Amino acid sequence: MDKEEFIQKNKVFFEKWAKVYNFIEIAIKGVRKYISNLIPNSSSLEILDLCTGTGSLALKFATKNGHNITGIDLSEAMLIQAHKRNKFSNLRFMKGDATNLPFDDSNKDICSISFGLHDMPQEIRLEAFNEMVRVVKPTGYLIIADYNRPKNSLLQNLYFKLTAVYESEFYPSWYWGNYFTQLIKFHPCSLIHNKTFLGAYMRILVIKPKK
Repeated sequence: MDKEEFIQKNKVFFEKWAKVYNFIEIAIKGVRKYISNLIPNSSSLEILDLCTGTGSLALKFATKNGHNITGIDLSEAMLIQAHKRNKFSNLRFMKGDATNLPFDDSNKDICSISFGLHDMPQEIRLEAFNEMVRVVKPTGYLIIADYNRPKNSLLQNLYFKLTAVYESEFYPSWYWGNYFTQLIKFHPCSLIHNKTFLGAYMRILVIKPKK
């Protein structure tokens, strides 16, 4: 799939969900709270949140003292909702392509993406991950949260069937492709933190690229 076709599919899919997204993401609220608690309060950091959607994770980052946060998303419909929710002077939202970020190399202390990679085709996932590695500082790290495939075969099939009902056409390739492992292999990096939620239905990785 070429990028223009993906962008059009992304637009149509998220225009459908934008106004109700904040209500249907209750299941991942705890994951985003956990991620925000990984961020220290003590220093000023440049934080980039990719596929920010309606801004839930970026808004939690903005409550931390002294950090500057940028939330980027392809969907204008989702960003409209994010702008409505933003009451913070240290947070800005902007339209942007995760595979072509408008930032210099080694520009961000933290680059996060939560529940965004599963909504991309394989080649675009890897491009987005490569961009995350490019823009993060040598001293920085990446935070990735998404659906996870548990080891138990019964749970594997149950989780897949439940989630495939409402997720995009790209979700199956993420779920069955074991992309958490693939991403770590895609670029040399160190695993800092690894946490699963809800019976291994979701996973958070904190990784430090070797630059």
